[in-house]
Order: sequence, then structure tokens, then C-alpha cells
Amino acid sequence: MASVRAAKYEDRERLLEMCLEFAVEYGFVPSPDRILSVIDSLAAGEDSALLVTNTLDGVIGLVAKVHPFGEDVMAQEIVWWVDPAARKNGTGTKLLRAAEDWARDRGAKTMLMVAPNDAVGLYYNSIGYKPFETFWKRSL
Repeated sequence: MASVRAAKYEDRERLLEMCLEFAVEYGFVPSPDRILSVIDSLAAGEDSALLVTNTLDGVIGLVAKVHPFGEDVMAQEIVWWVDPAARKNGTGTKLLRAAEDWARDRGAKTMLMVAPNDAVGLYYNSIGYKPFETFWKRSL
């Protein structure tokens, strides 16, 4: 099984590929320049992380910030994507657990994840996550 590590600059091309696939899969209009900016920002920030599998078939990017209305640190996923060929073998869970460890090490009391569909929501529920807020979207 793949191990998880911090992303390196040399990973940028593969990270861009994965993030572009993520964008297309979930209905975003991809912007390679913007994605590279986010990759660089997550990898370099003191309150952010960009973690990858050593086989470069999965990525999770997150930030940890003090909640604007309180003092608790909350971590939030920015991107979490696993290559379809590497799904259902524990790769995504390994990335998520590494992200939780990173967040805990920075004092986070809560981890927020986005469920783009019901299957992901059911997965989160199966590992102890509970629904928190529901996002609604409309094209303008």
C-alpha cells in the first residue's frame, strides 16, 4: 500500500494532472495557472499542507485556521482526489488519516470535509464524520 508524504516541487506536474482530473470530475472549469498557484500556496504555507501518496496516485490539500467566530482551530480540505485506478484499496483513507494527523498536530479540534456526492457522504459517515452544513449551488 502507498505511503503518504509531503508534496515536493518535483511533483507539480503530476499534482496539476490530478487536480485537473478532480476539476473535471466534479464540474469545475479548470484553470491550470490557478491550480498551480493553489498547489504552491498549500505546499509552502505554515497553516496548510499538500500531502501525496509516494506513488503519486492520490493528493489531499488542506488548511488549518482559527474559526472566525471562536478560538478553536479547524482544518478544512481544499482538494482530496485519488486516481480512479487506486480507489477502493485504502489509498484515500490513508491520505485522510495523514491529513487528520497533520491537523491534530497543529491544534485542530475539527476536520471539515466536502462530500460532492452521496457515496462520499456515506463513506465519511462510516468513518465517524457527521453532516455539518449543506451547500446549495445554482449557476448564475
